[in-house]
Amino acid sequence: QMPSRLASVDKDGVFAQHAHDKAGYVTMMELRALMVWDCRDCLARAGAIAVRYSAVRRQGAGNSADKGQREPAVLDYPTQQRRLLPLVATAYAFHFTGELLRSTIAQLRSSPASGA
Repeated sequence: QMPSRLASVDKDGVFAQHAHDKAGYVTMMELRALMVWDCRDCLARAGAIAVRYSAVRRQGAGNSADKGQREPAVLDYPTQQRRLLPLVATAYAFHFTGELLRSTIAQLRSSPASGA
C-alpha cells in the first residue's frame, strides 16, 4: 500500500486516486508559502535593524553642534525614509500574504477532496 492518502495501488496493480487531481499541488504551494514566510522574516529583521540604527545615529547639521543643538537623526532625512520605509512596508505585505497562504493551505489540507 502507498504511504499516501491521495492515491493507492491494490494487490492487482490497479492505481486508484482518492482525491481531486489538483490536490497533489498543495505540497508545491506549501513550499512557495514557506518562501514568502522566510523572506518576510529576513526582511523584517533587516528592516528593524536598519530603522533602529537610523533612529539612534545622529549626523549632519553642520554648525548646529556649535550652537548646543543636537544633530538630527539619520532617520529624519527624507532620503533615508524613502529607502527604509518601503522595506518595512514590504515586510508587512509578505507577513499578511504568508498568513493568507498558510490559512488557505490549511483549508485545502483539511478537505482535499473538495478540489479548487
